[in-house]
This record gives sequence, C-alpha cells and structure tokens, in this order.
Amino acid sequence: MFRFKNKRDWYHTNVLYVAQLTLIFLVTVVAIILMQSLFVLNFENNWSDFARNYYVYHNTFLGNYRPLTYSIFTFLLLGLLLFLLGLIFSIITIWTNKPLVSLLIVMLLNIINIAVTIGKLETLSPFLFTNHLDLMNYMYMVESDQNKFPIGITIYWFVLIAIVYLFGYFFTNKVDFDVEKGEKKFAN
Repeated sequence: MFRFKNKRDWYHTNVLYVAQLTLIFLVTVVAIILMQSLFVLNFENNWSDFARNYYVYHNTFLGNYRPLTYSIFTFLLLGLLLFLLGLIFSIITIWTNKPLVSLLIVMLLNIINIAVTIGKLETLSPFLFTNHLDLMNYMYMVESDQNKFPIGITIYWFVLIAIVYLFGYFFTNKVDFDVEKGEKKFAN
C-alpha cells in the first residue's frame, strides 16, 4: 500500500488486477476451446442444423447474426460475470480481511442466483445474474425484437458493475488498514 498515493488508488489498481485476471482466464478458455476443436470442427461461420432446430423461436435472430458474433458476445457476458464476482470478492476481502469468508459469500450469492432461477421465482428472476448470461434465454424472457441485437443485457452488467465498483470505491476510503498489526506479526 505504500506504493500508492491513497487508498482509492490502491483500490483502483486492485480492480485492474481483477480485470486482468478475468481477461487472462477468458483468453485461456478460448485458446483451449480452439485447440480442442482445431481438427474436429468445421470453421464455417454458419449455424448448424441442430442449432436451427433447437432455437426455433429465434430463427430470425439466427438468420441475422452469425455464430461467431454470438460466441464473442457469450464470452463477453461470461467475462462481465467473472469480473463482477471478482470485484465483489475483492470488496468483501477488504471489508472482512478474510479471503475464505469472501469466497463463501460469493459462492452463496451464486447459489442464490441459481436457486431462484431453478425455483422459477418470477418476482426475483429478472434482477439476477442467471437470466442475464444466456443471450437466447434473455431474448425470450424480455420478448425482444430479434432483428436487433439485445443491448439491454450488457447495460444490465455495466450498471451492476458500476454500482459495485462505486460502492467499493467509497467504502475503501472508510476502511482503516492496520499496518502496525502486520509488522508485529512478522517481527517475531
């Protein structure tokens, strides 16, 4: 913490680390997927017959957008989810100073999202993560126009990330980092 001008600068650097880790993870996953499918899959940018039959409700969308666009957008949504969870983990770790507690809270948050979605609690479902990860499910849920790419799903993530980021930004200034305690611990 001595390298930074203030606590907020330190927080901002931690947020950038979370973003870098998220990006590295996504690039690694994409690289693994591409290596596994290099000699197996056909890389034409067309929807398969299975996809056209499975997504019957979304035929207009499938006709307007290619699988590559859909895949890139899906990975973007996954990256936004992972970044948000990393940000929440980071803020809770700053608050509690216990990474295990942070991990448990993030896992609990994820389990609550999944339970509400599986339980089909319609009043809470539109606000949770799981309905904003799958593009096709989101389009069906909000009955969006299939001729336009649903930008509302990304707005949800950016607003949620901005709220959590700002909460952490202002919260970090109120946290007292006890440096002396750490020095005593390692002095013996």
